Amino acid sequence: MIVDPVGRARAHVSPHALGIDMHGERHFLLPCVGYRPAGVARRKDADPGEDVRVDGAQRAFTEPLLKDVLQKCWTSGGEPNVIMLGGFNKMQMSTFTGRGQPMEETKSKKIVNAVNTYEGDFGLQKVIPNRFMRARDVLVLQTSMWAVSYLPGRRMVSETLAKTGDSEAFFILSEYSLEARNEKSSGLIADCTTS
Repeated sequence: MIVDPVGRARAHVSPHALGIDMHGERHFLLPCVGYRPAGVARRKDADPGEDVRVDGAQRAFTEPLLKDVLQKCWTSGGEPNVIMLGGFNKMQMSTFTGRGQPMEETKSKKIVNAVNTYEGDFGLQKVIPNRFMRARDVLVLQTSMWAVSYLPGRRMVSETLAKTGDSEAFFILSEYSLEARNEKSSGLIADCTTS
């Protein structure tokens, strides 16, 4: 009896192909890990070197708060190029003064009422909503000062598992961390309202 294994060559997906998809998700999730910028409290019972963020009273996200953080980053030598925030605060940012009035394009039957870039005294920043981050935070990032650092020998390694019957199993292993190359180049506006 001759068996035709149609499609079997494609049944085993390359770990590298999976890795590409995992990399895409990782770039949205890594900024959510957080870091301790100046002003974030240290818990009294924390071990040395252990930083614990303590939430404060929530406040409205305003343009003066954003300008203050941008100025502090710039003074420290940073050049932030991204503002990352949750959905509610993205809508708040769309109400900042200085932007044009909402426009209606009659030909395409489209209304434009959003801020996708912010240009101020300290440069131009791309505004990116992120549903995976803490909604009460606004991150002001210089993306060139952040990197993914892999442990040696742990960059998307694929290993074969024990064979069970006709199945072929493997796992993908990767250990990495978010590296801050200069944490003062970026900033955080914490405790913003979320509703």
